[in-house]
Amino acid sequence: IMVGECRDAETISAALEAALTGHPVYTTLHTSGVAETMRRLVTSFSGEERLGRTIDILETIRLCIWQKLVPTVDERRVALREYLVFDEEVRDILLEGDPNEVTSATRKLVRQKGQ
Repeated sequence: IMVGECRDAETISAALEAALTGHPVYTTLHTSGVAETMRRLVTSFSGEERLGRTIDILETIRLCIWQKLVPTVDERRVALREYLVFDEEVRDILLEGDPNEVTSATRKLVRQKGQ
């Protein structure tokens, strides 16, 4: 399932429901990095819903890629990329941690295990 962009809680919820039922879901989100992507996903929800949706996000996410095209000196563009594979170990670390610290924990994992 392709979702153009997850801009709001309703769209993110729909994507999560599809992923939780076993469908592969691909989407975009405009952010400044992998950790910022996690922050935006999690903070799209408020109150009691935030904890449950944070768990849903961590249970379903498999890969997060951030990319930015930057100009080169010869007036071309080159892609800068950051990514983190959310394997079982990464998901376990994040699920065992404080849900309010997902952004900083993800940032640390990108430095340790990402590219």
